[in-house]
Amino acid sequence: MNKTHDELKSLIAPYVLGAVSPEEMEEVRAHIISCEECMAEADGYSGAVSSLALSVTPEAIPDTLINNVMREAGAGAQPQVKAAPPVADASEGASVTELRRPRPIYGIVAAAAALLIVAVLAGSLIMTTNELDDTRDQLALERERVEQLAQTEGAMRLGGPSGEAVGAMLPTDEGGVFVVHGLGDPPTEHTYQVWLLEDGQPTSAGTFDPSSGVGAIQTDHSLDGVDGVAVTVEPEGGSPAPTGDQVLST
Repeated sequence: MNKTHDELKSLIAPYVLGAVSPEEMEEVRAHIISCEECMAEADGYSGAVSSLALSVTPEAIPDTLINNVMREAGAGAQPQVKAAPPVADASEGASVTELRRPRPIYGIVAAAAALLIVAVLAGSLIMTTNELDDTRDQLALERERVEQLAQTEGAMRLGGPSGEAVGAMLPTDEGGVFVVHGLGDPPTEHTYQVWLLEDGQPTSAGTFDPSSGVGAIQTDHSLDGVDGVAVTVEPEGGSPAPTGDQVLST
């Protein structure tokens, strides 16, 4: 089942940290491609974790760390007896002993564990931030390719109200090919449907569901005489005529 906007937004922070499942990773990535609000939030988290990661200089854990921790823990586990000066009113030969409180082993182990976690987390955050940067570079390249296709001879460019998605309908010998970038998943139990407009009359060119914001279909309907293209949200299986919201148009 597709997650709602709020559910996906709540996963952005763990997504940036690489703390979501592969399925959720793909779902969140597909969502932020088409959601300017969530992309901005992902950028904010990315900047924060970059600062945290870069504030820690990754260092190899010393080989002697565990030995030192265990030695300190062992030394703290036994009470230490220390002779005190004779007390004035004590009987002859009597002495007073002072017990030194054992050092808390849990604090020592926790400190060692924290050191290890910081070292591992620093490397993880740097890797996740780099991956997010790579993803943004890849998305920019994909969008540029669609824009280039839309500028070819005979092609028609489609855009949406938010400006995030861009599409192109290209003529072929057999009909046409439609490609789009930056379009989020349709609502549950719905799909996207492409319409070819001739004198204002729509003809279905097919339905599609994008993957990671990218979608494509091929139609054998000739583009001769087609003066416009539109994409609407329709129930699964498509509709005989447009009924849903228009998300892209020429």
